Amino acid sequence: MAGGRAVSVILVNYRTERFLAACLDSVRNQDYPDAEIILVNNASPYFNAGDWEGYGIAKIIENSANIGFARANNQGMAASRCDYILLLNCDAYLAPGAISEAVSVMESSPDVAQVALKVLSALRTDEIDSAGHLFRPDRTAAHRGRGENDAGQFDEETDMFGGSACACLYRRDALEEVSCGGEYFDGDFGSYYEDVDLDWRLRLAGYRCRFAPRAAAFHHGQGSNLRAGRAMQIEAEKNRYLMMAKCDTPADRAGHRFHIAAYEIWHALQLVARPRRIAGIFKYLRLRGRAMQKRARVQSLRKESRVVYTSRFKLTDGALGKPPPQLSDFYLALHQPPVRTPPPGFKPFLDSADRAHLYVNSDWSGKKLRRVSVIVLNVNGAEMTRECLSALALQDYPDFEVVAVDNGSARDELAEIERGFPRTKGIRLPENAGFAGGINRALPFCDGQLVALINNDCEPEPGWISALVRRMDETGAAAVSGTMREEELMGASPFHALSLLGRVVPGAYGEKPLSFYPSGGNCLIDMEKTARLADEYPWTLGRTGGALLPDFYLLYSEDVSLGWRLRLAGLGVAKAADAKAAHRVSATAARFPAGLLRYLRNRNRLLNILLFMETRTLAKVLPLLALEWIGGHIAGLFYWQLGEPLLSVDWFFVTNMRAVVRQRLAVQSARLSPDAEILPLLSCRLTPGFPGLARAMMTYCAATGLKTVERK
Repeated sequence: MAGGRAVSVILVNYRTERFLAACLDSVRNQDYPDAEIILVNNASPYFNAGDWEGYGIAKIIENSANIGFARANNQGMAASRCDYILLLNCDAYLAPGAISEAVSVMESSPDVAQVALKVLSALRTDEIDSAGHLFRPDRTAAHRGRGENDAGQFDEETDMFGGSACACLYRRDALEEVSCGGEYFDGDFGSYYEDVDLDWRLRLAGYRCRFAPRAAAFHHGQGSNLRAGRAMQIEAEKNRYLMMAKCDTPADRAGHRFHIAAYEIWHALQLVARPRRIAGIFKYLRLRGRAMQKRARVQSLRKESRVVYTSRFKLTDGALGKPPPQLSDFYLALHQPPVRTPPPGFKPFLDSADRAHLYVNSDWSGKKLRRVSVIVLNVNGAEMTRECLSALALQDYPDFEVVAVDNGSARDELAEIERGFPRTKGIRLPENAGFAGGINRALPFCDGQLVALINNDCEPEPGWISALVRRMDETGAAAVSGTMREEELMGASPFHALSLLGRVVPGAYGEKPLSFYPSGGNCLIDMEKTARLADEYPWTLGRTGGALLPDFYLLYSEDVSLGWRLRLAGLGVAKAADAKAAHRVSATAARFPAGLLRYLRNRNRLLNILLFMETRTLAKVLPLLALEWIGGHIAGLFYWQLGEPLLSVDWFFVTNMRAVVRQRLAVQSARLSPDAEILPLLSCRLTPGFPGLARAMMTYCAATGLKTVERK
């Protein structure tokens, strides 16, 4: 337990009385020995000071009118005489030991002036509300991890741009140093961005903010204003520009002029779609004079020549984490593979004697076997990986090995995995190389002529490998895709096609066991067939002369890229309906920021279309892409969480178009199979459902001569 310096906990109440008792109790029950509570009642009509006499409140400040969140917190901070100040929303409460943990982090270094607590949802305690502030080059801020499952991805103490004033600890001396006219928060801000403005001033003054993952708080959200949407938009509009007027400089903006310009163009379109937000611009113009007066004070504090900004979709060390909690029992009952209890003395994976015995007593007796190397990637998910390996240990195929890749986990999980499964080949990568990069780096360690890929959040049925190999032998395909159990629930048929625009269309193949591409989470690949193409066609696959999967895809559609490459090279892909695996849907994806996932899904999907389709096919598909682009960007005007990734995709293609064109020319010059042989495996439906849209698409495909699954 940390101790020694007093802490003032500042609470501002406005219509949050229903949450206040839990908030006060959580502060009183802390193990920190020297903490006081200062409550500012911001003219809440339901507040009665006498009702709260037994809650250990040191001081109550009564306001005759609601003066706003920023000014009310300033009152509380001015009334405090403690070394540290903890701001806490009344609709939030602290986890046990939170103050001690936060003070301990604060005292780790004298240049730490701010400690961001880990804020979780009070309604869904496994969902992150804020793991610190991110500040982007376009001068917008975001809560790190908001809406993500708390899977341990933010369990490391680290520097952040700032922290949410919902639950944040400040060093009083630093607050005094960066205050303007006696104000800690800028009173003109009212609510929203006032904490980001203070973050920026503290960073300019050379102070650091540390994220304390073991100091947790739980937040209901919008407790004082359940109609916050419109007011928040107007206040956020005004306050972003006020903050920039005070803290930004022309030199700093010049380095990010393209980011800022892109945001402002998008922002102008949003104002057209939502004209009520223009009120925020007028409020900013009215207050700009005062902001410029404060600017001189803020710039005089500057010790840092620049502020470190966060790229929108940069994958940091904390982006991946531990597996999320188990799914519901109902879901697992639907998806769990049949249970087979290992016999006494059973050892995970088979040695040569075991394999010989299994060979003689199996369906494979008398047949020539090809060895299978099974690659399993692990990222901060040792528990799931062990369950996957346990299922692999029950496989009935006589000759296979398992290669486990620890793909940059925060701790050495490979040693833990190898202790339970000593016959695995273990590879530890120092950094996360993404799904594609992890697979590519494992291939040189594989001894098998066949390579099977299985997600670590899958549990394959005992006959999984045998079913994949059997289907490959029957069809002569270069790759075989297995079946995830949830695919059977997505439609009447588990055989799903890919649309012309690269989206999955459930059940489009009907009862035909077809697959356009080998699913990276459950598939088998003949490395001998693919390796022969590597030298002649370096854009294709293989262990030499090329990569099995494109590293820079990171996640999503890297297996679709593989399917296109196989088919352009004249090689087949088959579907093994009986090669089943139970899959915890999105158990891995849930560890990534939602914006990053949307960005990668859209970017990689479009890359596959632009790289692999023939020019005449692409000319017919481009109008559909244009309509999709327009619709997506219109939706993004109203929902920034959708528009932001789309703008980043736009920026990627603007800045990388020459490289994309070069790669396309290389692909098209080396292809062996025309689109006429490939398009009949694609669907003309843009999305599942929407029968009217499906009919319109059928008409368009007929008019343009596009032969698809629906109209061969």
